[in-house]
Amino acid sequence: MKQKEILENLTGQKMPEPGEPLVIKEQIPGTPFWAIGQETGWHLVMGKYRITKEPLNSYQEILQYLEKHHWDITLSITIAIASDILNNKNQN
Repeated sequence: MKQKEILENLTGQKMPEPGEPLVIKEQIPGTPFWAIGQETGWHLVMGKYRITKEPLNSYQEILQYLEKHHWDITLSITIAIASDILNNKNQN
């Protein structure tokens, strides 16, 4: 078994091919949120909505942001969903 296959089996995630961007997806336990890590930093997301505007430096910073910014998160989600509803009404 190749080293790549071993890593995929251990992590449960597909390893990127050479030249592909590295993306790490971690579901945050007990929440509907995911932490998405890329070369440029980490973002808090819920479904198709990115909650953090600027990338954070680590998964731990995502957890801290989630604990300390309840109202910012609530407002971001509300605005995103309202925008989707208005866009759908305008398209129909």
